[in-house]
Amino acid sequence: MQHDAKTASREKGREKNGRPGAERPEEDAGKKSVAVTIVRILLFIVIVCMSLFFYAIRTGRIDVQLIRYAEKDLSPARRNVDSLDEHFDRKSESAITNASELIALGQRCSRINDVGDAQAAVYFRKAAELGSPVGQYLLAGMYDEGRGVLQNREKALALYLQAAEQGYGEAQNKLGEMYEKGDGVAQDMAQAVVWYRKAAELRSDNAQMKLGLLLITGQGVPRDTEQGLDLLQQLVERNNKDAMFALACLYDTGDGVEQDKEEALDLYRKVAKSYGRRDADAMFALWRMYDTGDGVEQDKKKALDWLRQAVDKGNAAARYTLGMLYYHGDGLARDIHKAARLIQTAAAYGDANARQAMRQDDLSKAWQEVLKAEQDALREEFIRRADQTGAAAWYELGKAYEEGDQGLLQDKAQAADWYRKAAEQKNTDAMFALARMYDTGDGLPQDKKKALDLYLKVADSYSSAAADAMLALWRMYDTGDGVEQDKKKALDWLLRAAKDSHVEAMRRLGLLYAEGSDLVERDGVLAALLYSKASEKGDGEASFLLACQLDAGNGKSQNNAKALVLYHKAAQLNYPPAAYRLGKIYSRGEGVDPDLEQAAFWFQRAAEQGNADAQYALGQLYADGYGVPRDLHEAARWYRKAAELGNEDARMALQREDIRKAHEENVTAR
Repeated sequence: MQHDAKTASREKGREKNGRPGAERPEEDAGKKSVAVTIVRILLFIVIVCMSLFFYAIRTGRIDVQLIRYAEKDLSPARRNVDSLDEHFDRKSESAITNASELIALGQRCSRINDVGDAQAAVYFRKAAELGSPVGQYLLAGMYDEGRGVLQNREKALALYLQAAEQGYGEAQNKLGEMYEKGDGVAQDMAQAVVWYRKAAELRSDNAQMKLGLLLITGQGVPRDTEQGLDLLQQLVERNNKDAMFALACLYDTGDGVEQDKEEALDLYRKVAKSYGRRDADAMFALWRMYDTGDGVEQDKKKALDWLRQAVDKGNAAARYTLGMLYYHGDGLARDIHKAARLIQTAAAYGDANARQAMRQDDLSKAWQEVLKAEQDALREEFIRRADQTGAAAWYELGKAYEEGDQGLLQDKAQAADWYRKAAEQKNTDAMFALARMYDTGDGLPQDKKKALDLYLKVADSYSSAAADAMLALWRMYDTGDGVEQDKKKALDWLLRAAKDSHVEAMRRLGLLYAEGSDLVERDGVLAALLYSKASEKGDGEASFLLACQLDAGNGKSQNNAKALVLYHKAAQLNYPPAAYRLGKIYSRGEGVDPDLEQAAFWFQRAAEQGNADAQYALGQLYADGYGVPRDLHEAARWYRKAAELGNEDARMALQREDIRKAHEENVTAR
């Protein structure tokens, strides 16, 4: 009964609303009205967005290709940046205080190049401050040679002494050499003997040999031939070829020992057959003995054989000697051209006799004839190869003429002829080279139209030269150089070159996004990614620009540690502003401990590369004696260089009375 009552009630309600199961009419109309309004709003938004989007494309504000490039092609670079962040985060977790680890890091850095040397000096200095004799010795060597730091012989000597007094044999041996030669210190043979003896006791072969020779000759120490010979003989028994050669020379000349030609001959032979550092010297000595019959039966044929072996090993004196034999026809058929080649090579290796001989008119003329014959032969070989292999060889021949390479004298007209011949065979490298010549007027009359036509053909060729052609087209359209200026078309070519991973194009596109323009919105993140890709391909300027962004926090969170590494990388790639910036960082202590010696090193590196600001900064350090010994003459020299490049501060500094006086003294000294 209860169930029937509920059913009747529902039926009654339905009847009241007009039909069974129907909704209320006013509710239905309201919902439809809301839905229509929402659809209209969404449709309006879509239409507006699409209109703006297509307007942006038409006006060049957005480039669909670039959006895809940023999303797809740059995603690996974004990952590289992120992984680099993680690397630096890990590196900053622990400071290294173990001298052995510092030395290992320094040695790893020093194997890179002179920029690595600068970082190595930092590690070695920390190890030296921890009292490590190895660190002291390695840092001394850097000051001694001016690697990674400015040369400072006084500091080098002090560090060598610190290491030597701790019983480090290599430092003791080095001090012995310095005192023996008067290198960086006043010559003092007695001190040389003291340090050689200490190092010899630690089994330093070089020190033992030097001590033995000094004892035999009585330099700086009472002569003791027996002890000296014993020291050398011990080394000979250890198969030390330097000691063998030194002992052979003593027996050969009888200097400090009883002359023994037979023993000298035996030792020379052993060294000559050793394929070591002194083998060529021993071969040359054997030539002399056999040639003159000095202590051995004269044998010109055997002598000449030893001489040729010494020449093959690169001995400059042997080359000069063989050259003179050809010149005089002494035991050989006279051949002035062979003579000229050998003597010129010896002169190039620093042989004083050879340099003097090449001043003779007949030898000088013969050498020019040799060069011409080589150039003619090389040209004929290029042409022969070209006939066999076609356009690629013609291009290579043109390149050799343009650069004056491969033994050919520079001849840009000839280069253009060979480029043209290769270009006719559709060689794109040659087409690009020819376009460049027409573009610049270097080697050909300037013709921008021909340059443009060739650049366009190469750009559409999918060849290795295509991206270079695209960049050239960007430049022409961007500046209106030979064509009507068209910034949008220029951007299209720059984009295409960047997509082809052209380093300069990626850097320039990065600059465009970093600064913004009428065609692109400013985008620091995209700029950083483009710089990162160019930096990975070894572009110093891109590394510097990325470092500047990280330094300032543009486009990505600020990261001074990574910026410092990138500044070093850019300096390593010989970008002077990076070296100057490192000088500023170390002089001010920006994120690092202040280090005026490091600052001076970096300022000098940038100054030597022609950076006027660095020249002025280095002049200041020399004027004030910060990080370098005070030297007004050096200060005046660098101020003058900076002033000549337009640095106003340097020009004002030259007006200081003490600097002006030092400058006048520099001029007088020149």
